[in-house]
Amino acid sequence: MRRGTKFVVGSIIVVMLTSLLLFSGQPGTSTGAVIDPWGNREVLNYLFWTAYDVKLSADIIKLQKDLGLSDAAMAELKQYGMEEGQRLMGIELVPDTGETAATAEAANVRGAAVFATIDEETKETLGIEYPAFRTWIQTWWQEETIYRQNWIKEQEDAANKTDAAT
Repeated sequence: MRRGTKFVVGSIIVVMLTSLLLFSGQPGTSTGAVIDPWGNREVLNYLFWTAYDVKLSADIIKLQKDLGLSDAAMAELKQYGMEEGQRLMGIELVPDTGETAATAEAANVRGAAVFATIDEETKETLGIEYPAFRTWIQTWWQEETIYRQNWIKEQEDAANKTDAAT
């Protein structure tokens, strides 16, 4: 496979994964309403465990600085992110057309329990900083969503230019 083709294929994979994580099943995105991803998305897993990304690395530093979190608290949040991903692995939170309503509801209940556990652990770790953390996450998620939408468009534009040139 040529180098350019590998880049395009890799970009497409990143775009698909990012799109699934950020945009699938979010109520209110078309109305411009503020989306609170907490308890509905793998926020900590996305922030701390997405494949190396310069922006996300800077966002982690910004989180720590903005809230004045200790290195120990950040390490715990990172651990919760890993656990969040591991605990949700294999749980389909959105009913698939082939599932029965009971199967879909059971998966949603398991997913909600995972998010509730992560929330409790985060509250315990952050203490009085928890409300500021939640506000930070909501703002960050909105900004991240816009950033990734623009990033996807740039990748598509670059791929189209490359295709046109060959």
